[in-house]
Amino acid sequence: MEVLQKLQIFHIINAQGSEGENFFERDKRFTYLRYGISENMYTSPFDTPEQVVAFFEPAHSFLDKALGEGKNVMVHCLAGAHRAGTTGVSYMMKEGRMRYADAVRVAKQQRPAVDPISTLKDSLHKLEWAYEKLGHLNGGTDEAKSDLPPT
Repeated sequence: MEVLQKLQIFHIINAQGSEGENFFERDKRFTYLRYGISENMYTSPFDTPEQVVAFFEPAHSFLDKALGEGKNVMVHCLAGAHRAGTTGVSYMMKEGRMRYADAVRVAKQQRPAVDPISTLKDSLHKLEWAYEKLGHLNGGTDEAKSDLPPT
């Protein structure tokens, strides 16, 4: 609590999903988003660019709103490497109109523990594909390499 107060962090994304505790949820100063990135990945459709972007939308909207109001946001999971790292990298891709490799490189410069792995990494490659299809990348076009999402 002391650290969160010192850093003025009252907006928190819990990327652990249903398994993680929101320690200060009863404290009205805090606003939480429970974003089960790993859990929801297996039940969400990932076939079209719009579906891939929609998968990340809850976290991105939460970040947009809080950051737009000048608030600080903490994204956490168990270790702050895989699920939280993937969520942060996805937002960097959105806001910076960045490709996966560039966003991960920049994220690792700030927090070396960031390490999207396995299906989390796959989801970011699909997000890059989706942004490419939608013309959302810097220097991007509406014509992506493939009409099919990466597997």
